Amino acid sequence: MLLIIFVKNSVLGKVKTRIANEIGDEKALELYNCLKEHTAEISSLDEVEKWVFYADFIEQHDFFCEAVFVKKQQADQEFGMRLQAAFDEGFAAGHDKIVLICSDCYELNSAHIREAFRMLDHKEAVLGPAFDGGYYLIGLRKMYSVLFDEKSWSTNSVLSDTIEDLNSLEISYDLLEPLSDIDLAADIPNDLRTKLNI
Repeated sequence: MLLIIFVKNSVLGKVKTRIANEIGDEKALELYNCLKEHTAEISSLDEVEKWVFYADFIEQHDFFCEAVFVKKQQADQEFGMRLQAAFDEGFAAGHDKIVLICSDCYELNSAHIREAFRMLDHKEAVLGPAFDGGYYLIGLRKMYSVLFDEKSWSTNSVLSDTIEDLNSLEISYDLLEPLSDIDLAADIPNDLRTKLNI
């Protein structure tokens, strides 16, 4: 079993840019680092191998401890192909169940990840729907490249388009509970607002 985590690099002005328009680049970077720290904490599962894929370069001595997480760099392609390349690498390494998450969902916890792996005992795929129309988690038992082709990423059609693909190919799947990604300032929960003094 493999857990893949996609993160962006913690670079001022390069993360949470839509939120930065409202709270500034420095606070947006602080927010993103809080999200990365949360993601590292919920991902420290003993029962699965864990790979962290960084967008532009591999960060050392960050929230993802090198003793726990294998660090890699995302493919230099558009987002869907980056996801596909990570799954391809995981399956090529011999993993039979792979779950992938990003670092934008503060509501995501370890129980959701474990439930996704349990769902893959009986289904070919699992999705974690986000309220914005995307998904915060995708899990597969084998590669279906169509799920990553011709998607309008970061739009409200990603989840519905992916489910349409699953249904059209008669791929069995299950859904986790819907959760909220933090994409806009209005999405920031109160405890993070207090922590960041926003």
